[in-house]
Amino acid sequence: MYVASFAARGASEVGAAKPPIHDGSIEEWTSVVNGEKFADNKTYTDIYGSVKLMGAMWTMSMARQYPQMRFVTVDPGMARGTAGTATLPWHQRWTMNTAMWVMQLLGKAHSVDVGAKRYVDVLLNDDSFTSGIWWGSEKGLTGKLANQVTHWPEIIGKESAQDNANAVIHHFIK
Repeated sequence: MYVASFAARGASEVGAAKPPIHDGSIEEWTSVVNGEKFADNKTYTDIYGSVKLMGAMWTMSMARQYPQMRFVTVDPGMARGTAGTATLPWHQRWTMNTAMWVMQLLGKAHSVDVGAKRYVDVLLNDDSFTSGIWWGSEKGLTGKLANQVTHWPEIIGKESAQDNANAVIHHFIK
């Protein structure tokens, strides 16, 4: 199981654009891994989202390569109550925690328990949550789980981009 993030597919609800991945070529994934892609772009969400996307693409490639094994990617969604803000200065931590509280009240986020339950549900229910799929919110950042390919089919659903991510990862971990 690979832990994904909605940052890997973009989330307009929180102002996160899709990562700057254009074709998922070997050259593009290599530039993500070696940092060249971000030489002039130090935007945290672009960097984080690209790396998380690459991991999700890897699991999809591995699922096709090894069909006898189970590879799934799960996005916990917008979960209030994580330690994600713990290292921020107090004023940023307060702002983020307050925003998350409001988002949960508005139904745009859920508790950390709901996010954790997603992992358990996908892990233990292989009939409903099949291998090779990136599971995350069908719409928005909370709610029913669905295949994330619908959010960005031209990249997430592109087998060559998945296989290229896999090849680059294996090149760098030799």
